[in-house]
Amino acid sequence: MVLFSTFPFVMTNIFFILLVLLFTSCVPIGKKSKLSFTPESLPQVEAVIPENVSYEFLKKEILTPHCIKCHDRMGTEAGLAWWLVPGVVEESELFLAMEDGSMPPGRAATTRELEIVRRYVEQLKPRAVKPPRLEAEFVR
Repeated sequence: MVLFSTFPFVMTNIFFILLVLLFTSCVPIGKKSKLSFTPESLPQVEAVIPENVSYEFLKKEILTPHCIKCHDRMGTEAGLAWWLVPGVVEESELFLAMEDGSMPPGRAATTRELEIVRRYVEQLKPRAVKPPRLEAEFVR
């Protein structure tokens, strides 16, 4: 009678042991799993480019990682102004150098980087051109 009363308990333990053996035998010991989660293997998701690109965004995404180490004047908006023609992308030296592949050296600019620069330049207001000084002003 005692044998039959412990039978369900023994069967439950045996079933549990068999399940553990089954699952552990599926994983080879000492071998690496074929699953790999390196950053290169994961799909790359590009961050959204804001409609209005600020100087801070441009500096964080492009200037700091690629430009400032050689062109330190680009670290300020005034220094960057030498490379840009506000509102005119096709005449801005920064965009043209990135587009033709001469900058940054060693790699081509991505489409995303070009779009960031394009949006930044297009939203800049054209500078008011000061009229040239007349000689009469110097006589005073």
